[in-house]
Amino acid sequence: MRTITILLLLVWQVFGTVGCRKDNNEPEDKEKTQEELIIGKWQLVRSYDLNGVDVADDCDKKNQLQFFADKTMHWFQYQHHAGDCAEYFYHLRNDVTYKIEGKNLSFHWVVKPEEGTGGGDLTGMTFEVNETELTIRVTPTHKGTIYQRIN
Repeated sequence: MRTITILLLLVWQVFGTVGCRKDNNEPEDKEKTQEELIIGKWQLVRSYDLNGVDVADDCDKKNQLQFFADKTMHWFQYQHHAGDCAEYFYHLRNDVTYKIEGKNLSFHWVVKPEEGTGGGDLTGMTFEVNETELTIRVTPTHKGTIYQRIN
């Protein structure tokens, strides 16, 4: 009787342990791609000129970029104008998209018809992104413009 009880306990333990193993159909934690990491809202924290000097002031630090999964973006840019910090470029007056090719990032915008005509491109930039920081560089030796995730 004792042998049967021990065998039953052993079988119960083996099946209990096997039943608690992780299901192989569950997705494993995978590292996010740069396309996934860039999605979100970013606030400028530092902006270096080509000599390596941080030139961002309080007005510049209002600049924000917001990237969406459909490759559109909102771009809030502020600059000094007539002694004030004024909004210079605003996504509501422009349709703005972005493109990622390897480590290269580009922006394209078209002025909305009700606002006039025109548009432009920013190309030739490289970037690095992680969960908390986005760095955009205009040359390989540029220290970059650094944004911090705010959402």
